[in-house]
Amino acid sequence: MEENKLIILIDKYLEEYNKMQKGVERANLLKALYDELLSYLNDNYENIKENRILISILLNEIYQDEVYVNEFYHLLPNLGETKENRDRFKHLYRSIHNDSITNENNLKEMNLRLFRNRYIPSSAKRVKVCLTHNIPIAENKYDIPNIKRILNYFESSGIISNKEELLLINEIELYNRKTTLKNNQDEHEHTYMETLYNEIPNILNSGFQEHDVIEVNDERKPTLDKFIKELLNFIDELDKEDVIENIEKYHNYNLDDNEYNYLVVGILNKYQDNLLTYYQLLIDKDIYVSRKDRLDIIKKYYQILDRYTDLLNYYNKINTFEAVDDENDDLLIDTDEKKELIFSHSASGNKVKMITDMKDVPHEYYDKTNELIDDFINNKLSKKEIKSLKNNGKLTQFMELKYDQIRIVLKHIKDNIYCIMGIGVKKSDNDMTMYRNFANRPIPNISTFEKLAQELELSDYARQELARIVTEKGRKGTR
Repeated sequence: MEENKLIILIDKYLEEYNKMQKGVERANLLKALYDELLSYLNDNYENIKENRILISILLNEIYQDEVYVNEFYHLLPNLGETKENRDRFKHLYRSIHNDSITNENNLKEMNLRLFRNRYIPSSAKRVKVCLTHNIPIAENKYDIPNIKRILNYFESSGIISNKEELLLINEIELYNRKTTLKNNQDEHEHTYMETLYNEIPNILNSGFQEHDVIEVNDERKPTLDKFIKELLNFIDELDKEDVIENIEKYHNYNLDDNEYNYLVVGILNKYQDNLLTYYQLLIDKDIYVSRKDRLDIIKKYYQILDRYTDLLNYYNKINTFEAVDDENDDLLIDTDEKKELIFSHSASGNKVKMITDMKDVPHEYYDKTNELIDDFINNKLSKKEIKSLKNNGKLTQFMELKYDQIRIVLKHIKDNIYCIMGIGVKKSDNDMTMYRNFANRPIPNISTFEKLAQELELSDYARQELARIVTEKGRKGTR
């Protein structure tokens, strides 16, 4: 039950609050100890020697190890007599003084946090009693808002997910209504309460997900963002069945595959933002108690969700690949023209994707990786080592070089130029995650002779780096 999870989180918060209070007590003690210790160390050398026992006690109490004490006693016999000795003593003093400042800063921060949250522990304790004994939470206090602050704290800390936070907020929002109905025999009211209670979890579980993060060239990004904005300005006014047709018209701008995916995912992200906005409205207290407002928001939510789901299905469809025998495979193999390779890389050009991928490839395949690329360039591959990749959408010209579970995915750019998108280990016969990841990588701009020359130069570097990796690490897999 969500109530049990709330109690666990309340206990965890109270435990952390108690630890912080103890941390303040310790920091206050340390401040007093540091002040006394520094007053002794700031005296003349003779007085320092006379107070050596008190100084050593203070050092042990503060640091609870022997590092500074050992250094102090090492310097003590000749204290102040040589420049080296004086310099080492000054360094010791500065280190302790800096530690003192750090402790004071931590103390100020902890005191401020305790002050800002001073009312939350009492609220947490009252709510815990209510949850434990299944009694309503007093609404004339700040208990419910304070519990929401606790949930927000744990979500921000990564202890619970955003989804878990929202479900627990839903639990708190409807807790009083649920407890007051426990002795009510009105079946209609119970049914309505059950519907009300389940609406938020049902909505929350209806399709929220992380979308692909798609890289595009920085010089193209402003235009693509403008296209996304254009589409969002008018597609909501279209009939649902016309939305995808209008998005597909942007193929007329000769977008690369990952650029087109960037466009679609940009709209998906906006739809999901809208869904989350309506969800936030649903859990607003002033709205959820108003049946009319609640129903209006739920209706709008499901209208957006309907379009979001259609577009998500479309996105998944155009990013579904399968390796097939194709008549063009013969042309890839039986040709006299040597192929040129470029590599997908980050916008800055300092991270070639395939080089990064190699860390996930078993070392025993490294030699074969290099061999596949060399044979592809020189048209020496067998038919079983190269396959075309087909899908149901607009993504074309992809292929894979294969050996066992290893897949090197390429895309034909133009003429005899091919771009290596990445290398991976195929985990299943239909590993869409791997293929989609590669398809969404940026394709270098080779629109001019100068840009092509630059990419070919980077390709030479990548081939050399790959050869180095194979030489150094490939041997491990053959020992």
